[in-house]
Formats: sequence, structure tokens, C-alpha cells
Amino acid sequence: MSEEIYETACKHAHGRTNRQPHPADLLHVSLLLVDEFDKPPYELKPRIEAAVGSISARPLKVRLDGCDLYGGERHLALTGGGNSVDIQAFARMLHRALTKHNLPRQAFRLPSPHVTIIYGYGRRELLIVGKPYVWLASEFALV
Repeated sequence: MSEEIYETACKHAHGRTNRQPHPADLLHVSLLLVDEFDKPPYELKPRIEAAVGSISARPLKVRLDGCDLYGGERHLALTGGGNSVDIQAFARMLHRALTKHNLPRQAFRLPSPHVTIIYGYGRRELLIVGKPYVWLASEFALV
């Protein structure tokens, strides 16, 4: 599916921006902003691994059926799934695990799942999503 999303982003970008779509192998669903760091927080790795290891959940249905601008309206992203009860419950579970392991985290907000497809897009013209992208997510990572 990542190849399909990438190809769609390439077609949309052609003639609209000189920015290249994010490569298919690096596409990921952003669910929850943990915190911002100036450099990788390697010292937190043991607590991050413990927090991630403490979570067990069944696969979640992800549905991306829209498009919007993120990051101060600089980045083009596929959107959707924010109203999924399962995704909201998983995000709460993740936030609790971060809290329990005393990891940096921002105040909990309802998730806004999205896949950024063009960073630094520089346009206001959104991609029209025809057929929704739908799959079961069975793994996650803190990035």
C-alpha cells in the first residue's frame, strides 16, 4: 500500500511542486506527538523500550480517506481515522504507558492519524482521495 500511496503522491506533485514525495519505505502513520528534541534522546532508550513493551493491543483498522496540510500548512498529508474508537483507545493506552514510565509527552489530545506524503509542499491545493486507503496496523514504534 505504501507504494500505491507514493505513486499517487508523485502524480499529484507533478507540475505542482518541485518537492519530492516522501519515499514509500519511509511512509508511516503519525498518531501522537510525544515531544520535540534537538537531538535523539538516546538516554531514554531503556524507558522507551519498557513503555513500548508494556503495551499489548489487537491490530487496529486504519482508514485514510482525506487530505490536509500539517506542520503550519507546510506539509501535505493523507488524513482520516481520527474518529475511530479503537485508535483513540490505543492512543490513550500509549499516553498512559509514557506517563507510567516517566517519559516526555505532551498533554493528551484526541489523535489525528495522518501520513505525510510531501514535506515542504508549499501549495494549498489538496489531493483528492478517491478510494480510501484501508489496512490493519499490527505494529507501532515511537519515532
